Amino acid sequence: MSARKTFILVILLLITFVLGLNTSSKGISSLTLDDRGPVLGVSKSDNKIVVTVMGNKYDLEYQKLSLGTTMHQTRKLALDTTHYVQRIWRIFYAVFLY
Repeated sequence: MSARKTFILVILLLITFVLGLNTSSKGISSLTLDDRGPVLGVSKSDNKIVVTVMGNKYDLEYQKLSLGTTMHQTRKLALDTTHYVQRIWRIFYAVFLY
């Protein structure tokens, strides 16, 4: 299989994974009457890019983007994502593997 086809399949798999996470988050929110928001989302409004990770929204304005703030926000997003995945893994391990 060529590298291009592999790349496309990996991207499709990631999109399917994210859609599944967002659907399960929405289901959990409706069951618990809690507004958690999507696990991962990106939207555009006016002059802002809104990135949603684990229900937290991060606004990125086109004019105010600089490498320093972008790197700081990227690190924060990466840490939030890492902590979330670690928490999910601990729950999975305790329920299914222990």
